[in-house]
Amino acid sequence: MAGFGLIRVIPYHSGNYANKEDSMSKPVKCPVCGKQAKTGSAIDCARHMFGTGDKQHRAWVEAQGLSFIDLLIEQATTPGNKSYVTLAEIIEKVQDNL
Repeated sequence: MAGFGLIRVIPYHSGNYANKEDSMSKPVKCPVCGKQAKTGSAIDCARHMFGTGDKQHRAWVEAQGLSFIDLLIEQATTPGNKSYVTLAEIIEKVQDNL
């Protein structure tokens, strides 16, 4: 079977897929409830905020000048993760204040 190399598959939920930059920074925590993101990334924290969707999390997003419902609709109806990335960028900015 010459010519076939080994491919290492890293499971999504293992937390091992984060890039070097993410793994060297401290884990991201939700600015609302303080829960640490599963992989420590701001994207996972954004997923947590959308998934929780309670009044406190929605209010925090709105206080940042974003529309929670518009982001949620955009995430559900367009390809890619634009809404997650938008929210993750804001979450990263406020991490120093937590």
